[in-house]
Amino acid sequence: MRPPLPKPGLWGWLPGLVFMLLGLGSLAVAVQRYLNPPEYTLPDFSGKTATEVLETVRTWGLKLEFGEGSDLTRPEDTVLEQTPEPGSQVKPGRKLTLTVNKHKRGTVPTLSGRSVEDARKALLEAGYTLGGVVRIDSPTLEGTVLASRPPAGTSFSAGKPVELLVSAGPGPRRPETVLPDLVGLSQEDAKYLLDVAELKGNFRSVVSGAPQGEVVRQEPAAGTPLLKGTAVTVYVSKQLEATVPDGPPFAQDVPEPLPEPAPEPLEPGGDGSPPQPAARSLQLSLTLPPELEGSNVRITVQDEARPEPVVIFEGPTAPGWKFEPPGGVPVQGRATVRWFVNDQLYQEFTDSP
Repeated sequence: MRPPLPKPGLWGWLPGLVFMLLGLGSLAVAVQRYLNPPEYTLPDFSGKTATEVLETVRTWGLKLEFGEGSDLTRPEDTVLEQTPEPGSQVKPGRKLTLTVNKHKRGTVPTLSGRSVEDARKALLEAGYTLGGVVRIDSPTLEGTVLASRPPAGTSFSAGKPVELLVSAGPGPRRPETVLPDLVGLSQEDAKYLLDVAELKGNFRSVVSGAPQGEVVRQEPAAGTPLLKGTAVTVYVSKQLEATVPDGPPFAQDVPEPLPEPAPEPLEPGGDGSPPQPAARSLQLSLTLPPELEGSNVRITVQDEARPEPVVIFEGPTAPGWKFEPPGGVPVQGRATVRWFVNDQLYQEFTDSP
């Protein structure tokens, strides 16, 4: 026969007893929570986003439901209302209903061509309000809507104001006047006639052979009908004075050339001819002021070997024009340079060896 098994002692039963007690404790807690679930006090979720609400109640075991509402005075996607109300006691499994703000949108109706009152009614029917009204001069009948902002057909949040641009009717028409003939008059007389005709004068100076201060051209031409207050361009003659500077103009920075040795004078009793003037190079560097660029320029030189002036440059000029011949201008003895702008003597200077 098999010998009988030994009976377990107290230490053999202890682990099982511990596990059994733990299980009974957990069961008791579960039964207690089931029979007496915890209660939570609902905060005020108004103005909170759905994400913020979920972060607060995610461990409460509540059932969430969402609805939509529209309040243009409050931010979109935030809670407008909640059920149960703030401060209510709720237990797990209770339903929490949140109304979330969703701005409704519509389409701005066509308002151009209507009266302001008709436009206001159309806006109310479309769910909008009448905003600012701006009136401008227009050939369209006074009080007629010309445009709206936002424009017709724009998707726009309901309840918001729409601005209107409205015709104020034709503006006051300025009477016309006739431009008088100003050519040949002095600037003072031309200004007087323009004042009488209620026109504005824009006077400009130009280089001309006409007397100083005389009108040589006008734009528009004489006899043109103009609205009173229109600006007229009047060109007035400007005379250039001949000047005799101490040295060559615009050439102060050019170094003086080294004088060439003068030829030995002829001894009396030779062929009887007088000694020839010394040959040298006259350095020139001439530029025009900006207001004269584009003018016709002529430059002449006269020396002891050439009793008559010789043209060394003649022609129109361009912006940035500069006359600076390489190596200078060959002359003999005392030389005189004359500079003409539009056939008027602009400068004259004499240079001696």
